[in-house]
Amino acid sequence: MNPCKPFNKNTGQIIGLMSGTSLDGLDIALVEISGNGLQTAFTLKAFRTSPYSSQIQRFILDCAAPARGSTACVSQLNFFLANVWSEAVLEFLENNHLKPGAVDFIGSHGQTVYHQPAPSDFAGRPTASTLQVGDPAVLAKKTGIPVVGNFRDGDMALGGEGAPLVPYVDYLLLRSEEKNRAILNLGGIANVTVIPRKARKEEVFAFDTGPGNMVMDALARDRFHRRYDENGAIAGKGRVHETLLRRLLEEPYFRQLPPKSTGRKLFGETFVQRLLRQQEKLKVPDEDLMATAAQLTVLSIVNAAKEWIEPKVSIDEWIVSGGGAHNPVLLEGLAQHLEPARVLLSEEYGLPVDAKEAIAFAVLANEMMNHNPANLPSVTGAERETILGTLSFP
Repeated sequence: MNPCKPFNKNTGQIIGLMSGTSLDGLDIALVEISGNGLQTAFTLKAFRTSPYSSQIQRFILDCAAPARGSTACVSQLNFFLANVWSEAVLEFLENNHLKPGAVDFIGSHGQTVYHQPAPSDFAGRPTASTLQVGDPAVLAKKTGIPVVGNFRDGDMALGGEGAPLVPYVDYLLLRSEEKNRAILNLGGIANVTVIPRKARKEEVFAFDTGPGNMVMDALARDRFHRRYDENGAIAGKGRVHETLLRRLLEEPYFRQLPPKSTGRKLFGETFVQRLLRQQEKLKVPDEDLMATAAQLTVLSIVNAAKEWIEPKVSIDEWIVSGGGAHNPVLLEGLAQHLEPARVLLSEEYGLPVDAKEAIAFAVLANEMMNHNPANLPSVTGAERETILGTLSFP
């Protein structure tokens, strides 16, 4: 493989890896991709989520927490996750009766432990930064497969937010000549891509709306000793506490103009601890707390749609993916507030809700290997388009 020449196979077998802010596990998608750019076509050949143990979840959370993290913790996590992921990939291939040599390359997003897209003073210089661990070089050496990683860095080097990056793939795979579409991912963080009908690439816009499952998952662990609120069962038993909800919606991020992105730094442990203190003051039952957190996700999306999407584009279809797509409380709330637009699952367009993000990073890796710019400056705020990712050899 010559990195100075574009990938020249008509059809490639590519693995996409995604470990998101929900921390439920590593999503692994084997994708057959033909073409590139606007001619991209794909077939999902196999998919699984390799779940994280509670110990691994806690390790990631501790390393990402400002009060408990350290450079030693982040360094160890960088190699530790790469080794865990390598084992998961090799097991995945074995279960699908494939050898590593059958895979052309891997696209790995990495695990975000820090994301600060807005510059702040650092040693007298305004600096923005992001860090995804799960080292691509270690992953390449351990699997024997070339790895494309570090997707966010190039966009941020050009003044962009570095995220979200999936909107480029949304445009390639879900654009329409007839429908105005909003592509909503309900991961740990919720983000939306807006694709007007007959849109040119530069007309696409996208941003993170706020928490998706992140706050609800933290409450499930803290109050119910569960990994998450399966099928929205806990939230469905509770009632929304309107006073608490109003306070939560006062978070300044919700009023910030796009382009914008966020993550665990804003809606992680510190946010949840403030929420728990408010619960104690207001004497909110645990089930009501979960219902309120679910409504926070719904209304932060709905309010963003009213403020920044509908004045520009009247949406016909909201296409939903991510773990939150399994939560009826979220889907019903969105359907109620977003009508007359239809709320659909991405599966109706050949993108399984759990696999979509992993598929996206297989596509982004394919774009990098074909030397195609894959950021959208209209989304991230970068000064120009650029090729995303770095390549590590086995």
